[in-house]
Amino acid sequence: MAPFVAFFVSFALALAAGSAPTPSKRQIGNLQCNLARLTIINSVTTAKDLITSMQQANSTIKDIPTNSAFSVAQTGLTGVQAAIQDILDAVLVDDPAPEVTRGEVVGGIEAALTALKSAQGTMKDGSLNATLSKTLDVVNKSRKDAKNVIVNCTVPATGRDE
Repeated sequence: MAPFVAFFVSFALALAAGSAPTPSKRQIGNLQCNLARLTIINSVTTAKDLITSMQQANSTIKDIPTNSAFSVAQTGLTGVQAAIQDILDAVLVDDPAPEVTRGEVVGGIEAALTALKSAQGTMKDGSLNATLSKTLDVVNKSRKDAKNVIVNCTVPATGRDE
């Protein structure tokens, strides 16, 4: 038992020593900024999951344009996720987020909203209509979340992401 305890204590000490803060040029965002980032990531993921559930529903209660609208919305949100990943990759190496990626986030969200709105009233299933309504709410929330990231994560003097 004693060798195990000694190993465990030495392992814990090694972890503690390895996790000591190291100096860096700047932080990767404050708490509000990082919460805003997590919120948009969660919103987009939730919306994609809801769209997937509608895509997998019985095909006899959806028409081809509705299925197409779901595909367009899914593609738009996949683009949002890719743009967010590009922004996070840049921030992690202390580079400014490419301006084009912010536009891709906004563009993907708007494409998803437009596509989902076009599907409103096309399905004869109350459950699917409720899911569509919830999905629209979540995508609208994603739009607000994107604005919160810009407000909370931009360094005012430089316009760079934190």
